[in-house]
Amino acid sequence: MTGVRAVHADLWAPSRPPRWMELLPPVGWGDGARRVDVEAHRVAARGEMAELRAEMAKLSARIDGLLPRQVLADVPLAFAVAGLVLAAVKLG
Repeated sequence: MTGVRAVHADLWAPSRPPRWMELLPPVGWGDGARRVDVEAHRVAARGEMAELRAEMAKLSARIDGLLPRQVLADVPLAFAVAGLVLAAVKLG
């Protein structure tokens, strides 16, 4: 036999273990993720997400508290700029 059939016969010969198993990286049973590990990471990620949401809510409340102050500070500036524009138009 030659070609593809020979390779196929060699790979799937019943007298010895499959050759493709030799090509796998050397890992043990402990290297795979178990359900317990995945669940622990999921719980940790959800906890971190909850912390981030709480922090974002604090920042949002802080921004909402500062917004009226910012508007009140901008009103006099708008009048000052309008006065400067009118003065420049009148002089120019």
